[in-house]
Amino acid sequence: MLAVIVSLGIDNLVVSTAIGLSGARNKFRTALAFSLFEAIMPLFGFFLGSSLGNLFEEWAFYAGVVLLFGIGVYFLLEDEAEDERLVHRLAGALRGTTLLITGILISLDEMFVGSSYGLIGLPVLETSMILGVQAFFFTWLGISFAQKIQPLLGKKAEKVPGLILIVLAAGLLIDRFV
Repeated sequence: MLAVIVSLGIDNLVVSTAIGLSGARNKFRTALAFSLFEAIMPLFGFFLGSSLGNLFEEWAFYAGVVLLFGIGVYFLLEDEAEDERLVHRLAGALRGTTLLITGILISLDEMFVGSSYGLIGLPVLETSMILGVQAFFFTWLGISFAQKIQPLLGKKAEKVPGLILIVLAAGLLIDRFV
């Protein structure tokens, strides 16, 4: 169970670091939202059932990889003036609908893990609560880390989220096929 929890937490750490480097500052709101989704989505997956989860698992995985890669490329290729405007938009945009959508997207893997809880013998409620706590911790840690290194990176910090997302997408594909 620890391996599942830590591997899912790494996803939050990477994404929240990218969010922090984009200028987002409200650690508590972001960590709370991500932790709620990370705790609720496995329950949703469990009730959805493993047979339905298996049907969509491959599609969701590849859609997530393409989305991560595409956003990463967008961050890298965008011109500096537009990049500056985007960073300011992202810094203030992680609330409301944007936060809701980001929370759902980051917790889709937990939904599919939840669909197999019964099959692998994990206690549903306890594991979901632990996932919520780890999500809060890793999100807080990622944004805090980003806030510390952003001054060191200067203008390059605006490109780092793109690199992180591309590396994450590539790592997910490599992990899937190796």
